Amino acid sequence: MSNHSVIKKLEEIEQLLRTQGVQVLNMDEAAKYLRVSKATLYRLTSSRKIVHHKPDGGKMVFFAKSDLDKYLLGVRIPTRAEAVKAAAKKAHV
Repeated sequence: MSNHSVIKKLEEIEQLLRTQGVQVLNMDEAAKYLRVSKATLYRLTSSRKIVHHKPDGGKMVFFAKSDLDKYLLGVRIPTRAEAVKAAAKKAHV
């Protein structure tokens, strides 16, 4: 592993540690937290596919970490066992 890649990894870890306990993230922090580019995050906000906040309708955009977590967890895919159980329950109704 090169020095450059080690330094980059350490910077990523440092950024994650900085956001520990923080409940509101700015655009840069949110993009890193979601592991997407800022362009992708802008696209998600402009299409209103992700909850965001603009104080006083200004240009600054903020994200509640809890909203980002909900976005990341999106649609829950059940296990096979859960799906079979749900199907059996529906069949008996």
